[in-house]
Order: sequence, then C-alpha cells, then structure tokens
Amino acid sequence: YDQAAIIGIDLKNGGIICLISKPGFDPNILLEPLPIEKWQNLINDRGKPFFDRTIMSGYPPGSTFKPCVALAGLENGLITKHSCFQTCTGEFPFGNRSFKCWTAHGQLNLISAITQSCNSYFYQAGLKFGLDLIVQTALKCGFGSLTGVDLPKENKGLVPTRKYLDQRYGKNRWTKGVLLNLGIGQGEILVTPLQLADFYAAIAGDGVFYVPHLLKKISLEDKTILYYTPQKRSTLLSVKNLEVIKEALFYAVERGTGTAAKVEEVVIAGKTGTAQNPFGEDHAWFVGYAGNSSPSVLFSIIVENAGKGGAVAAPIARELFRHYFQLSEPPPSVDMAADGH
Repeated sequence: YDQAAIIGIDLKNGGIICLISKPGFDPNILLEPLPIEKWQNLINDRGKPFFDRTIMSGYPPGSTFKPCVALAGLENGLITKHSCFQTCTGEFPFGNRSFKCWTAHGQLNLISAITQSCNSYFYQAGLKFGLDLIVQTALKCGFGSLTGVDLPKENKGLVPTRKYLDQRYGKNRWTKGVLLNLGIGQGEILVTPLQLADFYAAIAGDGVFYVPHLLKKISLEDKTILYYTPQKRSTLLSVKNLEVIKEALFYAVERGTGTAAKVEEVVIAGKTGTAQNPFGEDHAWFVGYAGNSSPSVLFSIIVENAGKGGAVAAPIARELFRHYFQLSEPPPSVDMAADGH
C-alpha cells in the first residue's frame, strides 16, 4: 500500500511508541548537502512524503465513529445497550433514496450493531439523536480540536456544527441526509488518525487518558535535564456508558467485523471502518487496544484507497499486537478476515 498512517500509544502515559506516515523519507539525508535531483524528487512526489498523515490529514472516520454516535444516544437517555431499531434488510429507504448497508443484518441491538457494524442501525440512530446531540458528543470526545501532541501543524479536523452547515448550504437549507451520513461517520466530518487514537484511549481508560507525546526526556552529556510529565485528561462521559462501548468493541474483534485483528493470547477490542472516499477507492480503518489485566497499548491505522477495514487494516493491527506483546506466530490456518465495515 502506497499511502497509510499508523500510530501506537502507550496507554499508561500517552507516550507515542510508533508514528508512521507513508510515504515518508529518511530525515538523515538532510544532515548533509542533498543533490538537487533528490530534493526535486522528494518535493514533487505525488504521495507527499513531507505530509504527516498521522496528524495533518483529515479523513472521514467511517464506522470507527459509530461508538461516538452510540454515546450521543446513551449519554442523553435515548437508547440503552438493548435498544433495537427497524430491521436491517441491507438498505434503508429514506426520501426518494435508498441508503445501503453492507449486508442484511436483521434485527440488532446496540451491542450487535457495533459488533457487526450495521449501517442501517446507525442511519436510524443519526435521525433519532439529531445533529446537535451528535455534534455535542463528538466535541466532548475530542473531535474538532487539537490533541496537544508535541508536534507542529496538527490539524483539528472538522465537526459539522449547525453553524458550519448553514454557512455551507445556506441557513437551514441542508437536509436530514446529513444525519444519515453523520450516523455512519461519513459526509462532512473529518478526523485525524491521532484524534481517533485519543478517543479510543479514553474509551479504554473509562474516560481517562493522557495527552499523546513523543518527548520522553531531554539529556545533555549523559545528564538528564528534564523528564516529560504525562498530562492526564478526562472526558465528561459516564463510565457506565463507556462500559457498554467497551463490551461492543470487544465483541467486534471477538466475533464481528474485526476478527482479523484477533490474537488468542491477548484481550483485544477495537473497531473497523471503511471510509468512502470521493477521489477513489475506500480508505481502510482499524482502531483498537489490547492488554490482559487492563488495556496497555493502542493502535490507530488507516490505509488509503485499500478497501475494507476488516480485510486490510485489522490484519495489520494483529501483526502490531503480536510484535508488541512479543508473541510467536500461530500455526497457519484459513484466513477468516471479515468482509465488514
């Protein structure tokens, strides 16, 4: 895959353990005079190797945003983990259009709708909750604002508020179609891979997480001058509701669209996403965390123009978790990579 981004975070302190943006370049080449043709090749590369996709990009989050939509309903007492909507037949008719789901799921409650990544459920959730509640919850979850990472040029993404939509389409000229798109993380909403990592870190930590950071310590001549002090943050979300989301994310990897991220020796929870891209093939997402007594590490992965998150990004997560926990390779078996979103 030519263009991708991966972030790994130590959940115990917010330390960034890996930050990969592809294509990239070896910064060591800038330590000495660089031949002009090499420099020209770098700056003219259409893949933009100087553009750090982990913090500077803005992508539709696709189904990785569904837990945030679910929290909008849970936090405002509009649904419980047992709530069902109209049965999923593989499409949801609205107005004179039909909005697709990736398969016919039948009737699902909230847990199974996240596990199976059912679009029909979240189209209906978007309509029921309304724009303001979803936007308010998204802002509470850190979308639309900077994470505070110690790197320049971080993008704050975009949460489509009522004011934004009025400016874009004309006052009250936008339709409820906006809500159907927003319910499944499509349309106007844009996030960075690091913002999604922060959101899932907050879920893993029952609302408590740390500002992501690269700096560990500053040393001079073998003498440490400064150690970075982890900065704790907390969301204003109820622990009870976050527990519902954690249960759903566990089942998403255990038996849902994220089974290709599963590692038998470690408890893993996470969510796949397949983000529609107006300029080509869909982007593949997986965001998830792992640890046996409690979550200790999190990875946020996007592979551009690669297709489905369950088939492309989740297997990458599995390899990262195996490497992080220093697990040997399992015996070969039939690949059961999910086809889901």
